Order: sequence, then structure tokens, then C-alpha cells
Amino acid sequence: SMLHDVEGLMQVTAQEKGLELLIETDPSVPAWVMADATRVRQILFNLISNALKFTTRGRVHVRIDTLPQRPGIVRIEVSDTGMGMDAETLAQ
Repeated sequence: SMLHDVEGLMQVTAQEKGLELLIETDPSVPAWVMADATRVRQILFNLISNALKFTTRGRVHVRIDTLPQRPGIVRIEVSDTGMGMDAETLAQ
């Protein structure tokens, strides 16, 4: 439900910019995870917000899955079609 809440808020921004926001949850992800929901929500919001901010066209893709080599560990990956970071920023 937390993921759907974040998605609902961020879809508005994506639509205003003409971007596609795709959130994909792998079936391997359990229905609930023991974590600090406030912090996870904040992290998701910040990652998606930044991706939307720096993407002018295309999409932002959020993928949530588990690590095959580490059962019980959930991975959140955010990718976008934005311009990316320059070499100087990456070095920091």
C-alpha cells in the first residue's frame, strides 16, 4: 500500500511533464517487508522525484525485486531516460 501511495503522488508530476512512470514489482517480492516505512517512503519519493525532475521526455522506471543470491533482501532500482550525470558529478 505504501508503494501505491507513492505512485499515486508521483503519477501527477509525471503526467504534468508528459512522462511515463512505470512501477514494476516482481512476484518474488513478499506482500510485506520489515522496514522503516517512513524512511522507505522518503527514499522512494526522493529517487522518483529526482528522476522526474531531470527527465524531460520518456519515462521513469521503478523496479522492485528480490536478490536471488540473498533471499529476503529487497532491491529498489530507479532508472530514467534523462540526461544522466556528467563525469565530474559521478566522481563525487
